[in-house]
Amino acid sequence: MILAARHEVYVEARERNPARWSRCTRDWTPIGAVTLNPERESVVTMASHATLKQPLAA
Repeated sequence: MILAARHEVYVEARERNPARWSRCTRDWTPIGAVTLNPERESVVTMASHATLKQPLAA
């Protein structure tokens, strides 16, 4: 619903001031789930395994 409302706002803004727009408006199609640092889990896992293999300092 939010993306559809944003699309309507952009369409109306483009109709009010077409000179401001040189191309189409943004594509507000939902893209699904988004994650920040999706590789983080594998990096954390590899780092934790690496520290377990290293001997502790005396």
